Amino acid sequence: MAISKRQSLELKIAELSKVADLLEHGKRPTHWYPETIDEFRSWERPGEFESWISKSVDAPSGNYPELAQELRTVFEKIDKYSITGLRMRIRAQAREISALAKQNTEMESLIRELSDKLEVVGRLDANDRSNIIQLYRK
Repeated sequence: MAISKRQSLELKIAELSKVADLLEHGKRPTHWYPETIDEFRSWERPGEFESWISKSVDAPSGNYPELAQELRTVFEKIDKYSITGLRMRIRAQAREISALAKQNTEMESLIRELSDKLEVVGRLDANDRSNIIQLYRK
């Protein structure tokens, strides 16, 4: 008995969702899984689900738009945990850290400038300067 394209699509999405859940929890699947839409289309397990060539099965404007959207969502989830996705997140975090370091340097410079001015006008003694420096180093 042949399985319908819709059933194959549903089963493949369910299987790929399991992979996405594993990745989300920091576990690597032990078996191969498709990482592109072309691999997804050609993915088959005899007796479980079949492959297809037609884009109308899984395209957003195809026969099953709600399933196509679900598939895209699962792929987005998997992409977050792919090597490329992880590299992109690391780069974004590095940019944030760099921006924060720059802000800290600017703040330290302004604090030093302010404390120098307070010292010049006699409103700051050596003990106060020490306290100010300790404050922004914490």
